[in-house]
Amino acid sequence: MESLYLIILIFFIIIFITPLGFRIKFFYDVKKNCGAISIKLWFIWIKKIKLKIKGKKIFLIEKHKNSEIEIELNEPQIRFLRFFGSEVKDKVKIRSVMAHSKVGLDNPMFAGLFSSAVSDFILSYFAFVKNKRPSACFRLTNYTNFYAFDFIIGCCSRFSLSILDVVYSFAMSVLRTGKDRILEENMGAN
Repeated sequence: MESLYLIILIFFIIIFITPLGFRIKFFYDVKKNCGAISIKLWFIWIKKIKLKIKGKKIFLIEKHKNSEIEIELNEPQIRFLRFFGSEVKDKVKIRSVMAHSKVGLDNPMFAGLFSSAVSDFILSYFAFVKNKRPSACFRLTNYTNFYAFDFIIGCCSRFSLSILDVVYSFAMSVLRTGKDRILEENMGAN
């Protein structure tokens, strides 16, 4: 019976530290002010969400429930997300990133210039990440619409991350946010 408990314990430890393969797809259309995010773990869809941005608020709409969640970006949330991003970014193993853009303006010359600037910005970001993650694969597909206004950005990313890394990063972010808030209150009191 003790060996059964040991096997169960080892099974959960292996699941806890094994990197899980995720795929995230994101796109946003500036002209229509709508976008979507979908998250997939191996072959299982975890979440499909539509999004809209109004000022400093992001509206998330779940596809099947037709419920709308309003997220207002204020300083404590941004601070927590910044800390969480800095903790988890070194633990993520990026496999591939495919970016897609469709850019256009009414004037063909300005459309070409703007499309080139967008692709240069994306490629420079890819070069920055490639220096940090040499094993990652990057690809950009850029379409230019010369006679109509379009600005659509999309991204499909494959990466792996273990549950232990997420839990550790979340705990450290909560601690850093709390410590930062206490320091801020002490500085305000003096």
